[in-house]
Amino acid sequence: MVDLGALGGKAKGVAQGQGDKVAGAVEKVGGVVKDKTSLPDDKVDAVVDKVEDLLKDK
Repeated sequence: MVDLGALGGKAKGVAQGQGDKVAGAVEKVGGVVKDKTSLPDDKVDAVVDKVEDLLKDK
């Protein structure tokens, strides 16, 4: 069974150490989501902005 708590901790560690790279990846993922789904662009942008804000706080 996968320990989601440990996996989350590892992800946080990577994100903190590589914040700029993760933010760039989040931006790219947002673009893909916009292209491949019918979600409103403003909703996708809001999520991308929130994730970027969380990365800046760390």
